[in-house]
Formats: sequence, C-alpha cells, structure tokens
Amino acid sequence: MNLDSHITEKLRQCELPALPVLAHKIMRMTQDPYVDPNDIADLVRMDMSLSTSVLRVANSVAFGYAGKVSSIGEAVSRIGLTRMRDMVLSVSLVSQFRTLKGIDFCQFWNHCLSVGLATEIIESRAKNLSERHRDYTYTSGLLHKAGILLLAQNYPEEYQKVLEEVASQDRDLWEVEKEHLGITHNEASHIVFQKWQFPAEVADVALYYNDPEHVPESSREITYMVHIANFACLNQGIGVGIERFPISFYDPAWEAIGLSVDDIPSILEAVNVQTQKAREIIEAVSK
Repeated sequence: MNLDSHITEKLRQCELPALPVLAHKIMRMTQDPYVDPNDIADLVRMDMSLSTSVLRVANSVAFGYAGKVSSIGEAVSRIGLTRMRDMVLSVSLVSQFRTLKGIDFCQFWNHCLSVGLATEIIESRAKNLSERHRDYTYTSGLLHKAGILLLAQNYPEEYQKVLEEVASQDRDLWEVEKEHLGITHNEASHIVFQKWQFPAEVADVALYYNDPEHVPESSREITYMVHIANFACLNQGIGVGIERFPISFYDPAWEAIGLSVDDIPSILEAVNVQTQKAREIIEAVSK
C-alpha cells in the first residue's frame, strides 16, 4: 500500500479505546484451544457495561437462548468460546462508535452485523472450501467496514466532506476517501487490525472485500464469502447509508467456493432472517 505517511502514522499511533482492548484480549485468548472458559468470563466481568450488554445479547432471540442465560459464566459455557468472542466484539464495537457525525449508528451496525451473519450462512452452504473458517467467519464479516468508523473518528471534518461528496455525486466511497484523505477505509482497517494483532484473514478481508481479485491466496476463500455476503445485503437494501450499490461483482467468487447463481434466492431469504437477528443485537446493546 502506497499511503500518505502522515495519515498512516497517525492511524498507527491511535490509542485503543477501553472496550476494544478487552475484546482484543478475549479474541487472543479464544485462539488457545486449552483456554479456561472461566478466564474469559472473568475478563468480561471486569466491565459492568460489557457484562450487562453481553447478557442482554445472550438472552436475545438472535442467539437462541432467550430467558435462559443468567450469568457470564453460564453464557460462556452454553454459547461457546467462538460465539462469545463474536458477541464481545459486536458489543464492544457497537458501544464504542455511537455518535459519529454523518453516520447512522443503527443503520451502519445493522449492515455489519448482517454481513457477519450472512457470511456464516454462505460458509455453511459452500461446497468447494479447502478448509472451514468458522473461527473468523463472523468476525471478518462484522469488521469489514470498520475503517469507515476509524476515519470518521480520527478525521471528523475531512470525513464529513467525503460523506457529503459521496451523497451528492455518483462515485464510490473508497474513491472519494482516497482523493480527500489519501487513504481508503479498507486500508485504514488493514493498518489498525495489524496494530491490534488481529488474525491476518480478518485484516485481509477488510482490505480486499470489494476487490477480491487481488486478495492473497491464504485469505481468498473467506474474502470471497464476505464479498458475496456484502453484495447480498446491499442487494436487499441493507447498507450503511453512505455507499452506492456496487457496479460490479466478482463472478469467480461463486464458483471458487462452490456456489452458483441458483443459490442466490435462498441466500437472500436467509439474509433477511439474519437481519432481524442483527436488529435484536443492536436493540439489546443500545438499551
């Protein structure tokens, strides 16, 4: 990436907000197959707001445990480490970025949560995967547009101009970002995710989800799935409200993971169901 050095350096020096630090620790711990679930629960309990939100989400219909989870320890044991990590990431990031000028909080996170859930659907139906990516499937979908928030938070005045220009002109968001800031939200995500030591697959998806033709082979399949999930959500009008519907779609992604256009109707139907789950998660976190 050939980026403006000043912007790159500023992003690399960003201080991690409190909740993402906690989420980051949990994300790292859940990569250890021998981790003690009680250690995860203890971390969540360290933050009262996070604990409350996690219990609300765990008890929502979205996670299928309505009225059954009464403690953080119970949530971890019943939901499992991977789902708990995904839940903590959702709660942490949704809670962290609530009031950014020009970005509709509910609409943005409804899209990101929907893409995360839709990516899981696509993986469950894909036939040609060389491996299953369940550890980071949802996470990659959830975080694919996080760079928008990073830029809007660190460059509020400049990014407001970007949003205004995108709204008044028929241009791609990334193109206007590059013109005004010297960096796209994809590149911002990639830089910060590397700083946060997120898995390479998650960082690569954020960088290449709308340019999957150039993704490294090691992250190709998961990027294809998020590319399809993002397209499917936008097709159903589930967007972040600041980007236009993509003109092109990378057709080889379908065949590469073992799907075809005949699968589109059932995937779109499932996406709409998952969107309702996304709304329930946002409602639980927003209380």
